[in-house]
Amino acid sequence: MRKSPGQRRPPRAKQLKEALHRGTPSFSRTGEGLSAPTLDDPEIQKAYLEQLVECAPKAISILDGQHRIVRINGEFTRMFGFSPEEAIGRRIDSLIVPPDRSSETQWIGDVLRQGQKVSLETKRQRKGGMLVDVFVSGAAVVVGGEQVAAYVLYRDITEQKRAESLSSALYRIAEKTSSAEDLNQFYRSIHATVSELMYARNFYIALYDPITQLLSFPYFVDEADPRPAPKHLGCGLTEYVLRSGEPLLCTPEVFDSLVKQGEVELIGAPSLDWMGVPLKAANRVFGVLVIQSYTANVRYGEKDRDILTFVSQQLASAIEHKRHEEALRRSEARYRSLVQSAVYGIYRSSMEGRFLDVNPALIAMLGYSSIEEVLSLDPKLDVFADPEEYARLINEFHRGARLENIEVRWKRKNGNAITVRLSGRAVTSPEVAEQVLEVIAEDVTERRLLEDQFRQAQRMEAVGRLAGGVAHDFNNLLMVISGYTEVLLENTGRNSPLYPKIAAIQQAAERATTLTRQLLAFSRKQLLELKVVDLNTIVREMERLLRPLIGENIELQTRLANDLGRTRADAGQIEQVIMNLASIQKMPCPMAERSPSKAAMCIWEMISGVYTTTFSPVHT
Repeated sequence: MRKSPGQRRPPRAKQLKEALHRGTPSFSRTGEGLSAPTLDDPEIQKAYLEQLVECAPKAISILDGQHRIVRINGEFTRMFGFSPEEAIGRRIDSLIVPPDRSSETQWIGDVLRQGQKVSLETKRQRKGGMLVDVFVSGAAVVVGGEQVAAYVLYRDITEQKRAESLSSALYRIAEKTSSAEDLNQFYRSIHATVSELMYARNFYIALYDPITQLLSFPYFVDEADPRPAPKHLGCGLTEYVLRSGEPLLCTPEVFDSLVKQGEVELIGAPSLDWMGVPLKAANRVFGVLVIQSYTANVRYGEKDRDILTFVSQQLASAIEHKRHEEALRRSEARYRSLVQSAVYGIYRSSMEGRFLDVNPALIAMLGYSSIEEVLSLDPKLDVFADPEEYARLINEFHRGARLENIEVRWKRKNGNAITVRLSGRAVTSPEVAEQVLEVIAEDVTERRLLEDQFRQAQRMEAVGRLAGGVAHDFNNLLMVISGYTEVLLENTGRNSPLYPKIAAIQQAAERATTLTRQLLAFSRKQLLELKVVDLNTIVREMERLLRPLIGENIELQTRLANDLGRTRADAGQIEQVIMNLASIQKMPCPMAERSPSKAAMCIWEMISGVYTTTFSPVHT
């Protein structure tokens, strides 16, 4: 006898469900009154639907018209942490939607009521409060033209978002390496980049300098501790990572274990989670990147440590590059300051002699007011007084010679010639393909003038010593002549025709004696003899000797004071002073051609030299 259909369905649905669980189709023998199941059977369709929802790789929630959860699958429980008993009957927005995204839920409901599908990337909240990145897709279930339910699918895209954020972060690190103007700006941008990947409100970078053996903190942001001063290595967690060269996720348990082992000690405010990764360059640890949390709501995990380690590898290269760039910038600034403030002229030129760069000292040396004027000059025509010297100098550089203290004649802007001593060499410059010349120029014009004056003074001194020796011998002869003349005058009567001739001989001898005394005074070999003298008389007597000495092209004028008193002095020394002052007029002073101040300086130096020479203890 055949069973009614109502009696046959439960066993058939049960068999299908069991078969679906086993993964094999279910068949019954026709001889036993059972027939093969068909997909048109509602029970079979429901069983398929149940398995489809349960085995789906996405989290699925089925909602009623009031957005209350009717059904969830196992992936929903795994993703968000809610069991079916905790989820069914609750509104979806109160279960997994973050409070700041309530308007988003309202918009999704409006779209579904209009019969449209919805899809977007957003965040949802797990049972413990942690946010997860998800891709949401949903649609309404319509029966008889009326919406009776809705289904919403969630795909976890946390790893995808993390990979995208990580890739974007690495790109920005590389970008900031070249665009940041200084290290502080670069460190701030790195902090912002890490903050997009994980909680990094407390963030710092520590760098170790092996030369000074100091650990410094160029960037330090922390809600509990101030920025530490540079210090020597101690036993903190930062130093532990420096020593080990390995990443460290330090939870309270890990910290207690390290303290017991004597590896670390507490420095600063105690944090809940402390995570530090080494910064390495060529297997050398030069710093540590650290983030930490003081609240139980923010905990770090192994994935965070791996991400921060990966970021630190790129960051270490960027920091090392930026530090070298900063050191190069400071070095360039120091050397530029050194060149700009140098008292010697310094310039770079092409191998043809064209100026490429000059310092302020060279601009002043040539008498110009701006660097543009000097760079526009043709050295062969506008700088070198002798074009042959210019050609000879360039040929020496082309031969690869290093020039040391080569003196040449240059022209200033006003046409005056100066003597310049050059030292330099040809070097390779990255700015141009060819070699360039780097030369130091020293203006030795005034030094050469002083040297000429010194040599002239030496010659005058030699002449004076020669004249003194001759005058001494001549004075001995005059003493003999004067002695015999006095004997002849005593033995010759005034009426004798020889008396006037003998008297003339005596007068000539006296004049020769005066001349000899003046020569001895000029040579400083006369002993000091203090007596009352008349300066007018001395000047008047010196006038005869000075006129042939100073030459015909210099006018000599004497103005004697009638009311001048007498003084006690050595007449020879006074005569020496007058002689030296008169000799000043014969000394050349090319500096006077440039400006009155230079002329005054020249005269003052010559007078000072006369004073020093005249009254030197060696000669007096």
